[in-house]
Amino acid sequence: AAQAPVRLSLNLLASSDPPEAASWLLCEVSDFSPPNILLMWLENQREVNTSWFATTHPTPQPGSTMFWAWSVLRVPGPTSPQPATYTCVVSHEDSRTLLNASRSLDVSCKSPLGPGLGGGLCGGP
Repeated sequence: AAQAPVRLSLNLLASSDPPEAASWLLCEVSDFSPPNILLMWLENQREVNTSWFATTHPTPQPGSTMFWAWSVLRVPGPTSPQPATYTCVVSHEDSRTLLNASRSLDVSCKSPLGPGLGGGLCGGP
């Protein structure tokens, strides 16, 4: 029987240090069948260029008829002084709604003390 995905997680894999470097976000979706699924990324509600991310083909979950997939997004160094919100959007043929998860990253944060020496001045989740 078809089942739309019910689990979606979005995690920061690596934060940029120094801040000028890239960060990486991981989006995982599981518990869906059939394996036809579309994962895409948005930056501040605009579609991200496909060259910035890689997505796996859906893989069967061990001991189950359900599938899981993941996508990793490269978040470039600072391009503006404002934090950006990145959203992983999942579309599945058995669901009329889109599943999504967002995370706000302040990639413009710079410490006056130098790389890695901010002492928590930058904040963030």
